[in-house]
Amino acid sequence: MLEIPTLRSILVADDFSENASKALDLAADLARRYSAALTILHVYANPGIELPTGFIPWEHELARVLKAVTDALDRHRQRAEAVGVANVHTEAIAGHPYETIMQTVERGAHDLLVMGYQGRSDVRRMLIGSVTERVLRSAPCSILTVL
Repeated sequence: MLEIPTLRSILVADDFSENASKALDLAADLARRYSAALTILHVYANPGIELPTGFIPWEHELARVLKAVTDALDRHRQRAEAVGVANVHTEAIAGHPYETIMQTVERGAHDLLVMGYQGRSDVRRMLIGSVTERVLRSAPCSILTVL
């Protein structure tokens, strides 16, 4: 008989899309059922201009971006707490989604990663790739994708 592993720590990657919202609801339900800790991660791009010689940040925009991200994560934390998740953390990290998600999974020793999947067309996926697909190929923990 297949034994379901114990879930102590769940990470949900939240890009604030509709599918990420579904993933958050499922992750929160699992965290509640298993009394697991839930971490909600949002990866954002630093506002600025990427040049061949470096990056020029737009400091005046950074505060606005961080406020919007923090407010959204607070609402999502409250949503998880409202369904009975006792241990909810949020993280907002500047970076590239794939690399940041992988670093967060490895650093946090999460048992499960829950992600929404956008379901792009084959041509678009071949040209620009998919964060979820890249994570599926290389994550060191179990992954649950939500359409």
